[in-house]
Amino acid sequence: MWAATHGVAPLPRLGIARHIYIGATDAEAQARAADAWGQWYDSFDWLWQRRGPHPGVYVRDAATARARDQLIAGAPDTVAAEVARQVAAAGVNYFVCRFAFGDLGFAESARSLDRFVGQVIPQVRARVVGEDA
Repeated sequence: MWAATHGVAPLPRLGIARHIYIGATDAEAQARAADAWGQWYDSFDWLWQRRGPHPGVYVRDAATARARDQLIAGAPDTVAAEVARQVAAAGVNYFVCRFAFGDLGFAESARSLDRFVGQVIPQVRARVVGEDA
C-alpha cells in the first residue's frame, strides 16, 4: 500500500510503543502491571504536576491505560492476541516494547521479556504474517 500510494519502496518503519508485562496468568500479570504502571506514571507525571501544562496523553489508572492500548498485560497467549490485534489494527511494521517500567525489578522484567521472545513473538508472527511458530 505504501509503494502504491507514495511510489517508493521500501516501506518506512511505522511503529507503536507499548508497556508490556507478561506473567504466568492474566490475573497475576494485570495486578503486577497495574502496580508498576502506577509507579511509572507517578514518576512520568511528576514535573507536569508541578509545572504544567499537562499533556494528558497517559492516565494513572492501569485499566484505562489497557483500554487505551497503552499497556498490555497478561499471560503469554493473552499478550500475543493483543499485540497481534494492535499491530493489525494500526497497520504498523515496527513494535517497540517497554518491559522495564515503574518498580519492576530486573528479574521480573527479564522473565517478562523471556516469555515475550519464547511464547509471544512466535504467535504474533503466525497471526500477523502467517509464519509458522
